[in-house]
Amino acid sequence: MIRSFYLIKPRLTKSDIFYKVYVTSTSFYFIKIGGQFHNRYAYERKILVLFEILFWYWFKKTEKKQAALEAEYDKKVNNNQMDALLQKKHNFSINSTEIKDIAINKEATFHTGYEDNGTILFTLTNGTTHKFIIPETVSRPSIKKSIKEAQPELPIQYDEENEEEEHNEYTPQPKESTLSERIRKLIFGDSLLSDLLDINAKLSLFGKILNIFWFVLLIISLLTSYSSLYLARSLPIVILAFISIIILFRKEFGLQRYFRLTITAIMMMLSYEWIDLPSYLKHEYKVAEGIPSKFEFHSPRRGPDYWEVEVEDVNFYIEEDLKEEFSDRWFVIHYLPYSKFILDYEILTREETRKKLQMLND
Repeated sequence: MIRSFYLIKPRLTKSDIFYKVYVTSTSFYFIKIGGQFHNRYAYERKILVLFEILFWYWFKKTEKKQAALEAEYDKKVNNNQMDALLQKKHNFSINSTEIKDIAINKEATFHTGYEDNGTILFTLTNGTTHKFIIPETVSRPSIKKSIKEAQPELPIQYDEENEEEEHNEYTPQPKESTLSERIRKLIFGDSLLSDLLDINAKLSLFGKILNIFWFVLLIISLLTSYSSLYLARSLPIVILAFISIIILFRKEFGLQRYFRLTITAIMMMLSYEWIDLPSYLKHEYKVAEGIPSKFEFHSPRRGPDYWEVEVEDVNFYIEEDLKEEFSDRWFVIHYLPYSKFILDYEILTREETRKKLQMLND
């Protein structure tokens, strides 16, 4: 009979380790399946909502990867492939004969901001101890039950409050929420950030309008960051910066104004095409002409495929579908001076390229 439960190994200078503990009739196997943000509950508790929204897709990808990893480990455990798991970093096992005592305590820890269900301490016969934090989504009675079912002879110290807790194995699980729900909570209240700063209820009507516009523009900026249209790519960020400056001078936003200014600054550094807006409005663009000295196709792991084209010692990145045969054609590229954003380009035919080269030679 194999039982399992989850524990957190706290670390001060590094990311915490999230273990799945498998209990057999002879041993405890501590197998790492995650880190600091081990589930949705931990993610939403430990990250300010502004940053949570920005890193949402990263978390979703990590969550899916962790679920697949846990399923793989479960399969190996059921097939008695423990040795393979123990070869991985941070994984270890404790034989039951080495355990002197197990103590399950209800006191929450400062390490998690008192957002946990206490601790469990394994004391070994050689005096060594292993202390873990019980996640808020795992109940103490369920851990005790899992151990007793697999190894009923092991001594367990359990500081139960009353008989009712002893039989209550249910704990609230992280609610499945979408990105749009998290954004709505942040804008209209009932969010982690509003709880910390107590600000949403204090906003005036104008402040709430600014609040909504800021978030709408933030989302638009993220969605249009890969747009091939210059104004669609740059205008939302410029307007976002303008609203952030207005918010900065409105004290009703409290500390939120500095968070918003920081996020806006990050967006402006990542999508710097807005710098060329004056040149775009004045039609002060540059032209690069010639046969590419570099013509390479790139397919990155993240982001869209693109062609790297170098004309007149200027590198351009074109996401449109080009053909290898264009490598010896004449390119005419209109671009903005600082960001090298391509406004439009033309690829001459072979005959037109030949005539162009002939004119230059003459």
